[in-house]
Amino acid sequence: VMENYYRYVGEANNERIQNRSGFYKVPRRIVAPTGADEPFYYSIETHYGASDHMVFNDWGVQVPGVMMIVWPDQWYHTSGDRIDKSDPTQMKRVAVIGAAAAYTVASADDDMAIRLAGEIVSNGTSRLGHQFIISQEFLNGATAESLADAYELARAHIVGTVMAEKETVESVLELVEDRGRVGDYLEEMQAALDAIGEAHLQALETHMEAAAARLGTRAVGFSQTELERTASRIVPSQTALVKRDGYGGTRQHIQSVPANVRARYPYQGINTSELQHLIDGRHSALDIKVMLDAQDSELNDLQAVLNYLEVLKAAGLIEM
Repeated sequence: VMENYYRYVGEANNERIQNRSGFYKVPRRIVAPTGADEPFYYSIETHYGASDHMVFNDWGVQVPGVMMIVWPDQWYHTSGDRIDKSDPTQMKRVAVIGAAAAYTVASADDDMAIRLAGEIVSNGTSRLGHQFIISQEFLNGATAESLADAYELARAHIVGTVMAEKETVESVLELVEDRGRVGDYLEEMQAALDAIGEAHLQALETHMEAAAARLGTRAVGFSQTELERTASRIVPSQTALVKRDGYGGTRQHIQSVPANVRARYPYQGINTSELQHLIDGRHSALDIKVMLDAQDSELNDLQAVLNYLEVLKAAGLIEM
């Protein structure tokens, strides 16, 4: 929803060569009386923490939060960070985006939910295309020795992104009353994402074979290890303790795990905050690892993922 309104305001507050001869050169001009009259430049970024929205995104709260920010900002966290440094026009535009998005979600009926799902799939196909480019680059930069790992990471970027996009589509069900009608539509949209993912995986295999030929080595086969098969059978789920103490509450439970237990299960090098949010009673430990890989530039250690789950289990935060 936010992405749609950002794009709307961005494209509607910019003069383009196609509409230069029209009476309204800027289609939907949003400018404050005392603000700058200039285009609206924006960027939709991947998730970033370390700000106030993380209070909502915290594992103990689990309310989706979005950070809207101007960057770079030379006044950020300084004594000069005052109201006179803000452009009224940009504040007005952000207010329009935030209010419109909130109203759209709050007032959505089943028909709007279907429209939102279509928008999600449309944006998702673009994100999948971007991940396909990234996956090819992993192979383009591989050596004969690193080709196998590069191929595994490349596949994860496609597989993990498809999983995330399908779940984003499914989240629309929170807005609907007729789950049967809307649910059927969502299943068709999810199937479309699966088809795109499968096509990308087939094309990626072809690209891997070309990379292997260029490197003078054999093409890489893909098969699960024994550890991966074990991880695919482990499906962690949250306990009521996760949300009991609200923001930051889970940290004290993790810290209460005896030192000898934490030493037995080292988990350094993985994004534990993101991992926590992937525990939903449906994702296997292997799914979680793949979805972490899809957000990273190198493979995550599956054993570290399993170890962290053991620590969370010892803390009473999950069951397996």
